Amino acid sequence: MASIRQITPMIAVADVAASAAFFIDRLGFTGHVLAAPDYAYLARDGAAIRLVAAPPDADLDALPKLASVYFDVVDVDALWAELAPGLADQRTEAPHDQPYGMREFDVYHGPLLLSFGQPIQPA
Repeated sequence: MASIRQITPMIAVADVAASAAFFIDRLGFTGHVLAAPDYAYLARDGAAIRLVAAPPDADLDALPKLASVYFDVVDVDALWAELAPGLADQRTEAPHDQPYGMREFDVYHGPLLLSFGQPIQPA
């Protein structure tokens, strides 16, 4: 029986190289451009994301104003401590508890909202 191994979001961006550099330099992903400079596959800790260039004739104003990706993590506070120093010039929201039982932090990169979270452990 075939099974699905993972979901890898594919997001259109205006500049694949700049967005890939953000994920690699600021968020600790590893990655590479495959086949052409208009595509990048980036991964970290078993999670992955694919960046694709918006078509050259695309109206960039028509791209979604906000796309979001949620990364489920093991220790959200440890990951925040690792990443926060490199994100000082980015819009972020530090780890906080949500009423729906998750502890999360957010990083904004252009129109992308990147959320990282883990379930709140019962006391």
